[in-house]
Amino acid sequence: MISGVKLARFGILVLISLLFQQNIFGQEELSKDSAEFKSVGVLAFPTFGYEPETSVYTGAAAFFTLHLFKDTLQRPSNADLEFTYTLNRQSILDANWTLLFKEEKFILIGANSVRKFPEYFWGIGNNVAQSDSEIVSSNRIELTNIFLKQVRPKVFIGIKQRLQHMYNVEYDPNGTFYNTNVPGKQGGPSSGIGYVLNYDSRDHLLTPSEGSYIWFSNTFFLYVLGSAFSFNNYEFEARKYIQVRKVDVLALQTFNQFNFGTVPVRMLSLMGSDSDMRGYYRGQYRDKQYITFQAEYRMNIYKRWGITAFSGVGQVASKIKDLAFDRFKPSVGGGIRFMIDREDYVNARVDFAWGKNTSGFYIAFAEAF
Repeated sequence: MISGVKLARFGILVLISLLFQQNIFGQEELSKDSAEFKSVGVLAFPTFGYEPETSVYTGAAAFFTLHLFKDTLQRPSNADLEFTYTLNRQSILDANWTLLFKEEKFILIGANSVRKFPEYFWGIGNNVAQSDSEIVSSNRIELTNIFLKQVRPKVFIGIKQRLQHMYNVEYDPNGTFYNTNVPGKQGGPSSGIGYVLNYDSRDHLLTPSEGSYIWFSNTFFLYVLGSAFSFNNYEFEARKYIQVRKVDVLALQTFNQFNFGTVPVRMLSLMGSDSDMRGYYRGQYRDKQYITFQAEYRMNIYKRWGITAFSGVGQVASKIKDLAFDRFKPSVGGGIRFMIDREDYVNARVDFAWGKNTSGFYIAFAEAF
């Protein structure tokens, strides 16, 4: 999935193309006689704009839906690729994919990037001050790759590899980042391997309308793997999709991360993104533990067009025992949907969201969850 945070930088350009192009995805027959590779849908577009942290930037992005086999009942695979370069010599290269093999016996998931890009940093914890924000710049290599094997219909087990290498860290020597007592301020690699348990009965990967999704993973970051830090990461996510009036959907989700050990600053759980706790800058609140709950109602209003309303709560904490009901922060918002590919159920979305003393605007492909 292409990140809505990134796409918001050039949202006007994409929004115009969505409004005035009725057939954005081109289905190209790559091999009429082959059962191994049927067709691919492609949406490619330039990116450009301006941000205070980056100055003027330009680049390109592409989103793909992939039919790997001649099975009309199998869900299509998908991938995206984006490159951005700025006048401040900052750059991002992102490549992400979910590849489903025949009868979904095996699935490959990848989320990989190379970047030099500034980020805001407020501090650690659930109650950081808005006035403490500052820019921290670094180079990062991030590699996450997952191999899943189907053991029963809709049930998968697998292995997960994750690497984040942060280097060339630059920050104010008198600022909040320098004075925060947390590992990893000078960078270093975090390298881990783990296992995954997954149940997935969704009817579509990118725009589900019914079914359930459960994900549990445990990743061990170890010195023997080249990691500069030793810690364990646990992730648990559960989603439920309920059809209403045959054309509307009520989507429910909980997403949770728990970390134990010496966790570097960039590997802490980060609240906020285009998919969870919309309205908050990613990492405005960060700590070892993170829990969130959200609900979204998706309503079809006319042909390809739809609207949504969503709300959620989330919080971070240093220890599990510190998580409490009165520490939750709110997120509310709404959005517009346009189905750019009716065959593979691919939506483009524009979301507006508000949090506690903050807000966000997102343009992305596929639903938030």
